[in-house]
Amino acid sequence: ISYTNPSALPDLDCSGTGGATITWTATDACGNSSTCQAQIIVEDDEAPVFVNCPTDLTINVDVDACTSNPIFSTPIANDNCSVTVSQIANAAGNILASGTAFPIGVTEVVFLATDICGNTATCTFEITVIDSDIPIVLCPSNTIEVDTDDGVCTWTSDSRVSTSFSVENCPDQTLVYDITGATIADGIDDAAGEVFELGLSTVCYTSTDASGNVSSCCFDVFVMDNEVPVITCPANVT
Repeated sequence: ISYTNPSALPDLDCSGTGGATITWTATDACGNSSTCQAQIIVEDDEAPVFVNCPTDLTINVDVDACTSNPIFSTPIANDNCSVTVSQIANAAGNILASGTAFPIGVTEVVFLATDICGNTATCTFEITVIDSDIPIVLCPSNTIEVDTDDGVCTWTSDSRVSTSFSVENCPDQTLVYDITGATIADGIDDAAGEVFELGLSTVCYTSTDASGNVSSCCFDVFVMDNEVPVITCPANVT
């Protein structure tokens, strides 16, 4: 029996159809012979391995913004053959690259490593953006002193009882007011138009965002009666 011996191992063949052929030949004493062949095929079925897949990350929104722009590097994958790494769409179909705006909530980031034979591995981590910024709501700094409206013992309020400033980094705040003291009332947005009773009332504004952050401020409204009484005297009697 004789055989042909390839000079070296064949090159990597991802298709599994190539390789080096070895031929065996069996010959008897009378010169009769037969042959058989086999192939040596070098395949790669080893998946890449990520060596530094990031852990999950929780960050706050950027200052005065409703998003955050996290920075993360492309993770490294090792493989016995050459490998490429790229970011792919997450389960929601989104690809948010490093340095782009991530919304409040949980965003999945997925990287895919692929070697030259199509073996793959994935690296998945989550970036959670939270909003801990406190809303800002400012009230008048001094007590608002007003006279009752003409002919009545109350005062119908105007913009003087509105907040002097209100801001929130996310467009999801609710602003409510509560009036106590001589006047009892509550509502949303703006207290202007509320009818204040004679005496001292306290107005409090509260701003709450979707993340539960709360800010409030209060001020007093003092309604006075400075209207001179009018006496109608009867006519002279003779």
